[in-house]
Amino acid sequence: MATPVYCRDIYAFLSIRGRINFLQLARYGKYHESTYRMGFERDFDFLTFNILLVEQYCGANCILVLIQPI
Repeated sequence: MATPVYCRDIYAFLSIRGRINFLQLARYGKYHESTYRMGFERDFDFLTFNILLVEQYCGANCILVLIQPI
């Protein structure tokens, strides 16, 4: 499974205050504005991604607490 653009450059998300657009991502991130734009147009299977992430980093003896904001 290919890593989505927004996972490869998470530091750009964390360094931008307020609303985020593709031009700001290009300024603070590693990729060109069009790369972010094309990456966000593709579909992404978040359920499978989250399952693989939990399996890779938690293992069998891990307790997870999940909170879904209202």
